[in-house]
Amino acid sequence: KEQLTVLNQATDIEHIQVIAIDDDPQVLATYQTIFHHFQSSALDGMEGLEGMFEEKQKFRLPLDIEMDTAASGREGVDMFSEKEYVVALLDMRMPGGWDGLKTAKEIYRQDPRVRIVFITAHMDYQLSDLHQQIGANFALLKKPFDQDELVQNVIVLANDWLREKRLFEAEQQAQRLSRAKDELISSMNYQNSLDKES
Repeated sequence: KEQLTVLNQATDIEHIQVIAIDDDPQVLATYQTIFHHFQSSALDGMEGLEGMFEEKQKFRLPLDIEMDTAASGREGVDMFSEKEYVVALLDMRMPGGWDGLKTAKEIYRQDPRVRIVFITAHMDYQLSDLHQQIGANFALLKKPFDQDELVQNVIVLANDWLREKRLFEAEQQAQRLSRAKDELISSMNYQNSLDKES
């Protein structure tokens, strides 16, 4: 397992976990380099891959992204027991019996909130088949992909995940406040009844 942590200096930036699953180690290294390339601070050990990309003005991503990689669907799914991943980048055609679709199904069994991006040169399924089996809440990119498009897809999907998380937390907080209010009213009514009896 390889890991890349993209550091941001801003204190209000959200930290998210992303996992990339592909049987090609060069592709996995490319994913890591892409997100490194779009940061304003360089990371050691990645200079040899920098020449793969056009020179662009670097900017700081609006997210603090920690990226893990896995060489197979089974290995990647096992990692979901260790971390809460927000976005998964999946190759569609992988050896070992677990292709991208099988991997996506297993990921959704563990956490249906994960946002998935299929990135593949070989589309073995019709889009309608994917919709039928896992729904329509995923993105699809063809290899070779555009690095800007990949980064933007991850940002959009991650922000969607974060909005859903905040909404859920707000609903939970509202329910806790409602229960506390009901308990307070019940306690006050009980105390009033005791006062009247006395």
